[in-house]
Amino acid sequence: MAASLNAGLTLIVAATVTYLLSSCVSPRGPGMARFGPLEAHEVTDSTDFLQSLLDSAEGEITIPKGNAPWFTRPLFLRAEGKRIIFEEGCEIAALPGAFTGRGECLITLDSCRNVTLSGYGALLSMRRGDYARAPYEKGEWRHGISLESCAGVTLEGLTIAETGGDGVYLAHHGDSVNSDIILKNLKLTDNYRQGVSVIAADRFLMEGCVVSGTKGTLPSAGVDFEPNTGTGGFRQCVIRDCLLERNAGPGIIVYPVKLAGSGKEVEILVENTISRKNALSVSIYGIPGDVKGYIEFRNCELSFPKWIGRKGNLRITVRKD
Repeated sequence: MAASLNAGLTLIVAATVTYLLSSCVSPRGPGMARFGPLEAHEVTDSTDFLQSLLDSAEGEITIPKGNAPWFTRPLFLRAEGKRIIFEEGCEIAALPGAFTGRGECLITLDSCRNVTLSGYGALLSMRRGDYARAPYEKGEWRHGISLESCAGVTLEGLTIAETGGDGVYLAHHGDSVNSDIILKNLKLTDNYRQGVSVIAADRFLMEGCVVSGTKGTLPSAGVDFEPNTGTGGFRQCVIRDCLLERNAGPGIIVYPVKLAGSGKEVEILVENTISRKNALSVSIYGIPGDVKGYIEFRNCELSFPKWIGRKGNLRITVRKD
């Protein structure tokens, strides 16, 4: 174990020293010029450095705090049994001029298994304001972290801000949906479309997260459960101890219209959660008559107004214990 840790530390130190010497990063504090206009000499493309860390065979990888944000093009991770730690104060920022494709995400996790991204005090940020004008193609899919058909993934402690889409997006390839996904103690702020979009999930937990300031394109929600097709569904999904506030759309949306005729159930529990100062606290609509299951709000603070459409066979309850 000690040998493995020493090898991991050697990898990080060597990669960091080599990269800093070769790129001449200026000795600025993190956070400077994060979203504002940038001079060419202030920006160094760190993509190769960051991708090399993500591609490492080590079981535990640390992405260090730099003297400035690590500016990057899209990053990708396809791994099993890996823990990635973003040091406190680490900033991963979208490279100005990159992400011209409307579906390019900051970090994409593709078919990952048993992977943790932990970043207490770390920031992942994009340049939402840039994406509204040329040369950027208009789109709402420039997500902070996109999970595609992953299993056993935990995202914890990170702040994800100013994306051109969702803070976190749970997608899937065909019938292979994300499963056993945990979002814990995340701060999702000022994102363009949603704080979190759940397209399909089996055993999903969102706990201790704060979602605020979502604004830009509809529905601008805190959390949106909305399938693209009837192949997904929402099994054993839990939102617990979260704060959803000041979002331009609803705090929580459930819109399962595309599950019609699929036989997929909706199982969503929201407990000890606050939804306030949003356009709506809760919006549940587009419920097909043949969709079964439940949506339960337990011990939640749901500030007026709530919009709950026709229930059909879907059981919806709001209760205090």
